[in-house]
Amino acid sequence: MPTTSCVSLRLGPLVSLRTRSWQQGRSLHSNSLSCICQLSSLPKPLVTDFKTSPRQNVLTYEGDRGTKSLEEELQERTRKALRKSSNDPTATMKLIDTIQRLGIGYHFEDEIMERLERFSDGDAAGEENLFENALRFRLLRQNGLPACTDIFKKFINKEGKLKESVSKDTRGMLSLYEASYLATQDEDILFQAMEFTKTELTQWWKQLGLVDKLGFGRDRPLECFLWTVGIFPEPYYSNCRIELAKTIALLLVIDDIFDTYGSLSDLVLFTEAIQRWDLGAMEHIPEYMKICYMALYNTTNEISYRILKDHGWNVVPQLKRTWIDIFKAQLSEAKWFSEGYVPTQEQYLRNGVTTGGTYMALVHAFCLMGQGVTKETLAMMEPYPNLFSCSGKILRLWDDLGTAREEQERGDVASSIECYMREKTISCEEEARKHIRQLIRSLWVELNGMLVAPAALPASIVNASLNLARTAQVVYQHGDDSTVTSVNGHIERLFYNPLT
Repeated sequence: MPTTSCVSLRLGPLVSLRTRSWQQGRSLHSNSLSCICQLSSLPKPLVTDFKTSPRQNVLTYEGDRGTKSLEEELQERTRKALRKSSNDPTATMKLIDTIQRLGIGYHFEDEIMERLERFSDGDAAGEENLFENALRFRLLRQNGLPACTDIFKKFINKEGKLKESVSKDTRGMLSLYEASYLATQDEDILFQAMEFTKTELTQWWKQLGLVDKLGFGRDRPLECFLWTVGIFPEPYYSNCRIELAKTIALLLVIDDIFDTYGSLSDLVLFTEAIQRWDLGAMEHIPEYMKICYMALYNTTNEISYRILKDHGWNVVPQLKRTWIDIFKAQLSEAKWFSEGYVPTQEQYLRNGVTTGGTYMALVHAFCLMGQGVTKETLAMMEPYPNLFSCSGKILRLWDDLGTAREEQERGDVASSIECYMREKTISCEEEARKHIRQLIRSLWVELNGMLVAPAALPASIVNASLNLARTAQVVYQHGDDSTVTSVNGHIERLFYNPLT
């Protein structure tokens, strides 16, 4: 079963997942690429023959210095890289960061500490370079060496705020944001950096003006951001979280249009316009839908441009398709409601995975992270992987357990609970809820089976898929029970209240 604490989303099963991913040959984290690039720039050893030793069951090579395992050779080359980079502090820090992110730092503890102690004794590299200063600070502090936030004073204006020029340094701000997770009391600049992400997201939402202009859409940008923290909590995914939170915020507004505001005839026009994915299609839809259409169209293209710039892939077709599928599935639910039709639980759940946004969120996450994105893996997004479907069913079912009564009161389509009761002709809601919980347990068994089986998808998106299912339990498992931490409570604890 998944963990049930927001804090534990970053612990426990994720550690074993990464270990298994490595053993099964899953795609490595993209940071491994920078490590490989730096190692590959070294002179190559004189290799005459690579072979597999039947006794050791490890890859070995034979050269001038006898037979070595490939692991021993890579360790030796990494140590050489650490020594060679000593004249370039920035290169050294990047290499140390990469090694530790890969989880292999224990092989090089002495070499790493020797280099970091030199940084601790000297002045900061790159005096006016925010990226280098923040990276140096983070590496020192997370490795238990003295690190003082005074090095960031040069980036503060007379009012005690980050200089405007710094806010435009995306790479530097991201590095500072990662460092902010290591803040102690009274280190205000690091708390400012953490606020940066929330501020940027909130400003985007306000500038978009959807809720102000529509008047009925849910206004919950930080709740959307909470979901993304659950899906990929690692500090280096800051930009990914911001972009994905935008899509979830849009999804809530679209869901409100279909569930509570739009007439069926308008919803048909809206869906047809989205399927065309052309601004010219807006002329046939009502005014209140035009701003939503434009916001979705522009945001999707902006995210696609970021992915193209960062990773070199044009993913407009993949991202567009996820939204078209959502609209078609939403329209199906609207027709069911209009006709008074209660689908079977299987019909409901198959459609509900799409309307719940799982496919949209995970395809966007996969492309934003950029790890293992190839022509072949992009092709695996159509049809959507079973991994996504399983995670999405867990999300949909937890959503129903947590919000079914509220949604029924506002006239929403029948939930999985009602579908099961109608299908099995039972009147006891608690019996139906018990069945839903059993179904969730079965889905976790299925999901765990995918985890241990060889897979072509990169470990990063496998992690994100499992985390989405875990986050659904954190958000929905207690419903409207006021005796436990609410969603707003999680937001306060994670984003506002300092650690004590």
